[in-house]
Amino acid sequence: MGGRTFDGKPVCVGCRQADPFNRRCCDGCGQLRVVKARTGDGRALCSTCHDIPRARCATCGELGPCRFVTSEAPRCLSCCAKQRKEAICVGCGNWRRVNNRTATGEPLCGNCGKKRKPCDGCGKAYRVSARTADGRALCQTCWAKHPAARQPCAACGSVERLYHHGLCAACAAPRSLHRALAGPDGQLRTELEGVYTALLRLPPHASLRWSNRRPTHRALLQALAAGTGPITHESLDPLAPAQIVDHLRALLVAGEALPERDEQLARLERWVTRTVARVPTPLSDAC
Repeated sequence: MGGRTFDGKPVCVGCRQADPFNRRCCDGCGQLRVVKARTGDGRALCSTCHDIPRARCATCGELGPCRFVTSEAPRCLSCCAKQRKEAICVGCGNWRRVNNRTATGEPLCGNCGKKRKPCDGCGKAYRVSARTADGRALCQTCWAKHPAARQPCAACGSVERLYHHGLCAACAAPRSLHRALAGPDGQLRTELEGVYTALLRLPPHASLRWSNRRPTHRALLQALAAGTGPITHESLDPLAPAQIVDHLRALLVAGEALPERDEQLARLERWVTRTVARVPTPLSDAC
């Protein structure tokens, strides 16, 4: 159960959040959203604008956004999701983690808890992406076209779809990228300044995909931040996944953060090194 109405009837989390009465104007992005948290001065923030504190998770040991940072055992978002109870979903009948519940308290998984509804813009059945001030439910495509989705950026003043914290994508990209590459002290070490500059040359949304949206991309940047010494081709070679590393390598070469290298020759040299290491006896001794 997510709450109760004024007359005491139970309401699930989905219906409580969908009710326009429970939505307020976010002081960060200016859009009509469910209030996720409030700052010390009383500002209401939605889930996008709410900046979750960073700490070292007591469960997995990773440094990142954590819940319960004021306690002795902070927990990252991934570990919080893994510790949710599991049960048989009444929607699909599969054993899943409980993401939501019906009005009578029965468990629902993430897919069944977010049923598709007819969009008030196009009429097709999609998951509700946002609601307007008059309560109209819109899908992601219709919301992107709606004038209410565009607000002035708090930094540059351009009117467009804001990314988070009242900032457009162009103003949010440097902040998000700096956070992904910064160490535990929040500072960017000198060896990573070339990486930071090269990734900022990308279009804002492409830069944000590296620093915030793609978990594999963000994990690679965090691995660079946790390392020591300069960023070279040799320091990138052991990292994984190889496809993402090669993409980052190409971006750093294009941004002049790394010199050009013959990648075919480098792969051949690594293959020769691995093959020779597997040979049990040198050929000269065998003869």
